[in-house]
Amino acid sequence: MVTPATVFAWCKQVADALDDCLFPPHCILSGKPLSENDIHVARIPGILNSALDAVLAAPNSIELLSLIEKHSTSDAVFISQVSSLWRLDVESDIDKAIYEIKYRGRVQLAKNLGHELGIYLREYVYSRTELSEMLIQPVPIHSARLRERGYNQALHISAGVAKGLGLAPERVVSLLRRTKYTGTQTALSEKQRIENVGGVFEGVNAATILGKHVLVIDDVLTTGSTLNACATALVESGASRADAATLCMAI
Repeated sequence: MVTPATVFAWCKQVADALDDCLFPPHCILSGKPLSENDIHVARIPGILNSALDAVLAAPNSIELLSLIEKHSTSDAVFISQVSSLWRLDVESDIDKAIYEIKYRGRVQLAKNLGHELGIYLREYVYSRTELSEMLIQPVPIHSARLRERGYNQALHISAGVAKGLGLAPERVVSLLRRTKYTGTQTALSEKQRIENVGGVFEGVNAATILGKHVLVIDDVLTTGSTLNACATALVESGASRADAATLCMAI
């Protein structure tokens, strides 16, 4: 017996096949067509391995922390450790992936990129002991921005990071609240970026924060002002340590 569900499934298969013929999949970064083999072996679905490998690596953690300290006008940088995977510059195509997750709702892409970041952190940055008690905090967005965009890309990146680190989804927590709407930082100068996020985060769930090692996650590190503002609020609320990690750096 042919059911409505069977008809729907068949129609979807036909529509998907037609879509693949008319609009074959292309690499998000390079724009090159993806073959069946490319799709099968891709570390990140939708991105050619060769295109991903061509993206320059970000500076190491010591250099990144030094850059944040250089750009900071506050009395202290509360970030203990900072990591990033890729470098955003004119020679890189990784900005296309960032655009997709930030403005076009590609939440699965955000999770996949976050997973890559998590694997890197597990293999090169953190010991098993450090991971055993770590909590993951996505950079919060204001409720008004959440209504505008419909999602927080940092939350989806964090879900991927947790998976890459081998941590349970419950380790992604909400320990911070954004207290004011600051708007986009894209067009702001370095000084304006730092002033724009000063004091905009506050700790919540104080009992959960106390004594914890928290990893703050965002998509792009620019001046580090947002990440440091989060770290400051966490440490002032009782966290024993606040680290940060992003997909990309654009300092």
